[in-house]
Amino acid sequence: MYIDVVPNRNSPPAILLREARRQGKKIVKVTLANLSHLSPQRIDVLRRALKGELDGLAFCQTPAAFEQGPSFGALFVVKTLCERLGITASLGKNRYTPFVLLMIAARLLEPGSKLAAMRWAKTHAIQEIFGLEPESFDENSFYRALSWLAEKQADIEQALFRQRYSGQAAPELFLYDVTSSYLEGTDNELADYGYNRDKKQGKKQIVIGLLTDIFGSPVAVRVFEGNTSDPTTVPEQISILATQFGVQHITLVGDKGMLRGPQIQDLTAVHFNYITAISKSEIRAMLATGLIQLSLFDENITSVTDITTGICYVLRRNPERVRQVRANRQDRINKIKEHAVITQCNK
Repeated sequence: MYIDVVPNRNSPPAILLREARRQGKKIVKVTLANLSHLSPQRIDVLRRALKGELDGLAFCQTPAAFEQGPSFGALFVVKTLCERLGITASLGKNRYTPFVLLMIAARLLEPGSKLAAMRWAKTHAIQEIFGLEPESFDENSFYRALSWLAEKQADIEQALFRQRYSGQAAPELFLYDVTSSYLEGTDNELADYGYNRDKKQGKKQIVIGLLTDIFGSPVAVRVFEGNTSDPTTVPEQISILATQFGVQHITLVGDKGMLRGPQIQDLTAVHFNYITAISKSEIRAMLATGLIQLSLFDENITSVTDITTGICYVLRRNPERVRQVRANRQDRINKIKEHAVITQCNK
């Protein structure tokens, strides 16, 4: 290929990119492109390139290389969400806050151990987002941040609570329940044997109590020894609500295994209301005394107040539960009949 300048009478000459091709015994010129619209500088560079004058330049000898830089987007999104949710403000400005936010991001984006979180963080733009040098920390930095979190947990929870309900009335209805998490190791100071919800027999565990508002947003969490029974965790939740958060008029919701006699007494002592379920034996007792009649609850939700205790009972017949009980009963009857037929045939 070459550049050909073709005179054009009274007009400027045409600048053509051409190629010489053999057709039989003749050499013909084939026009590949009209370069007349390009500037003289570009045409000159192209002419020199076609002659090989630019072959020695560095960019021609070394092909362009692509490298993966630190990831930015996902980590920045998590940081922004933490700011909008008030988490960053509740942590305050200190040397541990970046590591706490990094652990939150790692838990959301790449769950794993603290060592894995450290390695993952160093592939992201932590210097641009948090001002952390990748070489300036290791997994022990996360453990130190966790120790600081444990010391400041109550203060952080209180700060989050105040931010969430700033300028509005504090909620009056709270939900509480517990769960457990089994451990592979045995050196955890709270690890013990107890009712294992994970069905991991022979494994020690810890018990976790979570307190949320009516929308399910967590407001406080506590960890107990693995052999702690559910009801004994309630007094601390009452203390959190009454002392730490300073709420006065609330209703605590817990299941029938959670809120029993002693716990109900603790709640009424601080003038808290509660909602819980009653046991079958309590229902039978109320039926026997005539406090309730099942005919009242066939269709509508009905409430009955015991004038001696002031307790309000809200009941309604559950058609879905009726169908489940009937289906279960019929299934057992069918199995008994099948067993009876098999026994008769064997005889």
